[in-house]
Amino acid sequence: MAFKLVIVPPNTQSDWPQKVHAAVPDCTVQLFDSAEAAMEAIVDADAAYGNIVPELFRRARKLRWIQAPAAAPPVGYYHQELIDSEVVVTNQREIYNDHISAHIMAFVLAFARGLHRYIPQQLDREWQRQGLEATIYLPEAKALIVGVGGIGGEASRLCAAFGMTVLGMDPRRSSAPPSMKELHRPDELHQLLPQADFVIMTVPQTPQTRGMMAAREFRLMKQTAYLINIG
Repeated sequence: MAFKLVIVPPNTQSDWPQKVHAAVPDCTVQLFDSAEAAMEAIVDADAAYGNIVPELFRRARKLRWIQAPAAAPPVGYYHQELIDSEVVVTNQREIYNDHISAHIMAFVLAFARGLHRYIPQQLDREWQRQGLEATIYLPEAKALIVGVGGIGGEASRLCAAFGMTVLGMDPRRSSAPPSMKELHRPDELHQLLPQADFVIMTVPQTPQTRGMMAAREFRLMKQTAYLINIG
């Protein structure tokens, strides 16, 4: 069945129309560099990708589906007119689990071995062992993963593979993944922070998570702990 897809920023690429049409020949795809430029095209579009702001959304007459440009779009993406409509919104949840979890583990390994200190010294042709933090032996370390969704679950698996004890915190999940020793509720954050050598944040930005890590929370962390925030 033929349908029309309109693509607007963010995170777009110029070759998407050709790729989508090659995969779905019945799909007519139009790519725009701003919401303003798509005002006419959205009128008879069946689907859209990107940030469909209220001004653009109001012009749509046939819109049935919106693909959000992220697993967790920023605050304000779901504006009231969209919420009140019958348009279906899908996201990209879990498609980057392996990539982002590998990125998290790269930070864990770099911090554990002191590479964030050694590499700048190497570039400056210096060797100053004094003042460098001691390395962290991962089988004796604890990771606290805040947000145990797809990325958090995969990060837990990788941390456990290096022998780490993994604690998790999530408001919705009812059971811990096999690699996680304990799963806690958000109201236990202050009890968990002092235990962790690595605090890994994978939560989206929402009114509930904004300010989750502030001065009080940093004071509760170990002086030697690291915060890795990819949310």
